[in-house]
Amino acid sequence: MDRRKFLKTAGLVSAGLATQGFSSSKWFKKSKPNVVIVMTDDQGMGDMSCMGNPYVQTPVLDELWADSYRLTDYHVCPTCSPTRAGFLTGQYSNRVGALWTVRSQELVYRDKIMMADVFKANGYSTGMFGKWHLGENYPFRPQDRGYDQVTIHGGGAISQSPDYWGNDLFDDTYYVNGKPTNFEGYCTDIWFDEASKFIKKSGDKPFFAHIATNIAHVPMIAPEGYEEKYLDMGLDSWMARFYSMIQNMDENLGRLIQLLKDEGKLDDTLFMFTTDNGSSAFKRVMDGQTPLNDPLKQFELLNGGLRGHKGLTYDGGHRVPMFIKWPKMNLNGGKDINALCGHIDILPTLMDLCDLKSKAAENFDGRSLAPIISGKMKDWKDDRVLVNDSQRVEEPVKYRRGMVMTSTWRLLYSNKKDTPPELYKTTDRAQQNNVSKQYPEVVKKLVAAYDVWWDELLPDMQRVARIVVGNDADNPARISSHEMRGGKGDFRHSAVDKLENKNDGYYTLEADVSGTYTFDLMRWPPEAMGPINGQPKWPLTRGKTKQISVNRAELKLDGKPQFREIKYGDEFASFTVKLDKGPFKLENMFYENEKPVVGASYIRVTRA
Repeated sequence: MDRRKFLKTAGLVSAGLATQGFSSSKWFKKSKPNVVIVMTDDQGMGDMSCMGNPYVQTPVLDELWADSYRLTDYHVCPTCSPTRAGFLTGQYSNRVGALWTVRSQELVYRDKIMMADVFKANGYSTGMFGKWHLGENYPFRPQDRGYDQVTIHGGGAISQSPDYWGNDLFDDTYYVNGKPTNFEGYCTDIWFDEASKFIKKSGDKPFFAHIATNIAHVPMIAPEGYEEKYLDMGLDSWMARFYSMIQNMDENLGRLIQLLKDEGKLDDTLFMFTTDNGSSAFKRVMDGQTPLNDPLKQFELLNGGLRGHKGLTYDGGHRVPMFIKWPKMNLNGGKDINALCGHIDILPTLMDLCDLKSKAAENFDGRSLAPIISGKMKDWKDDRVLVNDSQRVEEPVKYRRGMVMTSTWRLLYSNKKDTPPELYKTTDRAQQNNVSKQYPEVVKKLVAAYDVWWDELLPDMQRVARIVVGNDADNPARISSHEMRGGKGDFRHSAVDKLENKNDGYYTLEADVSGTYTFDLMRWPPEAMGPINGQPKWPLTRGKTKQISVNRAELKLDGKPQFREIKYGDEFASFTVKLDKGPFKLENMFYENEKPVVGASYIRVTRA
């Protein structure tokens, strides 16, 4: 029995196989509206005042909420990169390669069509501003995935190892279409300023502006002038900074909306606001870092009534806000859309609403929300099933942090092996009453749906995403230990500085063409280059740099080792080799005589 028949027999229909087609001409006039998507980081359902939060100040979001169509049962993944991958492809993150946030498992397979590819192919100007977190090297960078104008930091957060050395959210160096560029000001202000410049330059051409802020992700560094009032409310310093970052974003959101108004573009701009996963702050709330100590009040006021936080399978980990507004087509005035939906639905929906054409539609797991948004349908005609998980391991593990969702039920697995799933009714919003023993047949059906989903996606989960070296678009290529598989790699500047890990894993690479390649093994990135056995040009202020004393370097390609002597003062160990076009595995290590010490934190690969 095939997957579709199986799920129908089980009384369940998977999202990817029950997509209702919808012609935009039946409701919308054929047009190409401008599209603005704002996605914040680690901001949960309750981290805004319109959801009842008595602390954080978000007047612009409150006004947007009051005048938008609101998806009230909208789900993403419990962590960053998987959400972004599913959001931008319309497919499950496990299908497109994003199982984690590091170790080259945040990369979306190069044969996948992404959102900006679709908009660009349909005549839009496309811009990306802020946090990408889906790859630092060709062919995974935003400029390789359909964006015309790109201003981003590196990695999953400012100060992670792919980011420009020493960035700290103020007066940083960010990558503009791949080139390091100095900026003055606070990071969030810069993302919105650059997006505003992009919008102004668009002229009469429709634009797609994708603003993905790094706030309120760690490092928890607030803009100046915000924190004190939150401390005066009795909040812990961490929470005060968290809310300060969100308030600053809210003010920038207001300036962006005013710009659209001033430019005469607001009426025909399809505007979306959402977040990438549940709140990273709610655990701190439960740990007592706010004056509000009653657990039920914490759920109700500070987490949108939900249990759980970022990384968890409870709804608080992945049920997030999604506000949609498009005045020209009367998507305003405030309306709740209660149908079960998710991040994999957004690209199909945008293609319907904006009348876009793409082969991407052939492979969507999501379905267009246009029939429901338009009022043609009140809810899905089937008992829709969404399946999700949060692997965060290199080899996928069945049932690990798995979720199966319908309009009536939530089946949830933990990350503990051989632990039976929990079952909650959706009427139990705070998920306090596990009813798995009372409804064994429901558990059986939902587990069966998960099993079919897993079996179908497993071959995709076992594929390997490879960073390409030698391509003219990224030569030389700079690769950081953030992308290292196996072992333990340094994915933060502070870890590189303090030598917290061994960097003893491997890299999955691919030579774009046959030729002569030079591999430079470095402890420090090129912009802060210093001796392997010494300091970078400018040490970080977080602590004293840990010193090493090594005299030999090893480069191993497909298991074949080569060695070079490291002399005092050498800034890198250089190897020149001939490569055939195609995939290869890279390993490396610095030695003190015969003792392995640490692998390179950065590798520069140059094709002659």
